[in-house]
Amino acid sequence: MEPLEKAKSLLPGNSCALVREESCIVSRERGIFPILNLIKEGFSLQGFSIADKVIGRAAAFLFIKAKVKEVYGETMSVGADELLNKHGIPHSYGTLAEKIINRNGDGLCPMEESVEGIDDVDEAYIAINRKVKSLQKSK
Repeated sequence: MEPLEKAKSLLPGNSCALVREESCIVSRERGIFPILNLIKEGFSLQGFSIADKVIGRAAAFLFIKAKVKEVYGETMSVGADELLNKHGIPHSYGTLAEKIINRNGDGLCPMEESVEGIDDVDEAYIAINRKVKSLQKSK
């Protein structure tokens, strides 16, 4: 089985699945946190195929930063699609959404807000981390 197909097969019951050769990582953690935490821990995601439930621009920036091989999103935003195209990362999706909405359904996802108007990967990474710290302080 190809790595992306294997990652997709691991998605039910998980929020994301990552596969490279014999390595498989799955997470039930919501949002961008599985990928963000792996990057922060210094884990190399280069060459991994990733299947994720929801992919917006923030997640796409993290995938680009991590140099992943390919991506599948059950739901992907138009902005994420454009960003992955721009950076030459093969990707596919089940549903293409105009935007990623927050969990309350009353506005834009906070992670998407954090990268609005940003085109630079490193700048986006800083903005994402700033937003995460802000959200953790408000809890």
